[in-house]
Amino acid sequence: LPQRGDLNAFCSRNYLNPGTMRTIADIRKNLTNELRSLGFPAPNAGFVGDDSSRPNDGSFQNRYNDSMSMWQATLVAGLYPNIAYRRNGSSNYSTQSNQKLKVHPSSINAVKGQPLGDKCKIGDDEIQIICFGELVQGKFQFTANQTSHVASPLPILLLCGDRLTVQPVRQDDDDDDDDDIVAPASPPDGPPMALLSLDGWFDIRCEADLAASIMILRRKITTAFPKMLSNPSHGLNCLNAQERSAVQLMGKLFAGDSRQQQQQRQPRRGQQNSDGRKSSGNNSRSSRR
Repeated sequence: LPQRGDLNAFCSRNYLNPGTMRTIADIRKNLTNELRSLGFPAPNAGFVGDDSSRPNDGSFQNRYNDSMSMWQATLVAGLYPNIAYRRNGSSNYSTQSNQKLKVHPSSINAVKGQPLGDKCKIGDDEIQIICFGELVQGKFQFTANQTSHVASPLPILLLCGDRLTVQPVRQDDDDDDDDDIVAPASPPDGPPMALLSLDGWFDIRCEADLAASIMILRRKITTAFPKMLSNPSHGLNCLNAQERSAVQLMGKLFAGDSRQQQQQRQPRRGQQNSDGRKSSGNNSRSSRR
């Protein structure tokens, strides 16, 4: 943490509580010590692997430090099934149990002008996803605490849940789009479509080739992670070539999502922030994943 005066100034600029930030810093320190005792490398450790040409300054361990999508993927993997979604024009989010909720009014995401607090304004074939820490039952409805936007459904499909299934979509199934979270229509002359279903409720319709690739990548990641957790000091060296390639590809995909997020924040005609500047909202589009 910065010095006391700098910390207070930083918190004031970003509407944060200095005491809470100190608590987070203490938790981070304790968690780091716990992970190191289990064999995980320190955050500032050098490269763990067989490439001695990399600098021993922690750059490898922190290579995704600036990737917002990687942070989101980490959050959603830990918080699932505490995720909710909504479509264009909706004010409420829906959870796995179809519980309707809004972002808690004390959250910075509920401030007027924030895209997660206002009525959803995205494309008809897109969804807006959040993950949250807990639900709070109010007098009139449920609200979500500790919310974070999830820019893409990809980390949910790759990292979350117990069972991901895929099935082909027939042309006449397009009349039942309301059953799917994201369901772009199958073009008559376009590629075949498929439905990915996570735990029987989080349904994403996309091109069949993409669905097959996601299924294969998830399967390889599922076998790679237990090996890495049981041998944390070995890094990627405990994996076979296919598993190592899958983990590296996952990182590149999430980093690509982060770059797309930055592009989405660029000004675009037709939408405005609360300060009057034109901008685009953050959302997920399954047909482009």
